Amino acid sequence: MLLTPADMPSGYQLANRTDNMPLPIQSASQPSACTVGVNSAVSGSNTPTAAVEFSKDATHPLIDETITTTTTAQARTALDRLTVSLTQCPKTRTVNGTTVTITSITVPTLGDQSYGIQMTSGTGPAEVIAQMISIRKGAALATVITTTLGSPSAGDSNLSQALARAAADRLQG
Repeated sequence: MLLTPADMPSGYQLANRTDNMPLPIQSASQPSACTVGVNSAVSGSNTPTAAVEFSKDATHPLIDETITTTTTAQARTALDRLTVSLTQCPKTRTVNGTTVTITSITVPTLGDQSYGIQMTSGTGPAEVIAQMISIRKGAALATVITTTLGSPSAGDSNLSQALARAAADRLQG
């Protein structure tokens, strides 16, 4: 069900995944509902059941996919929490002393439900842009995250959406 090297653009290879890639949004200074939304869109209330990561060079850009199987209700709630957190919580948050700006992005309708966000942190050439698209198909929840360094325009929506479509095509609910 995971993305494969054949789904990647030229030059990408499997990366050595060493953790569950925590998102740069977990912060004790934020209301819990605001951090729960993004985090639950990645894994619902469960630990991801499968994950893969690709990179173009040693550090960036990175492409990460997680899949979680849960109940349909839990998967639906996870994406609903994401939507609520982005409409009711601050768009700019401080995480470990770094400002993170979170905005929704337009994504195609994928599976039973889909939603996307862009997270931007840092400044200048060290700015990190992460686009996250979560897709629910029945009880399965897939999240594809593309992370790049550079200006806000470095976030490649075309790449994120193409990979999300490929993930949705493989996802079994």
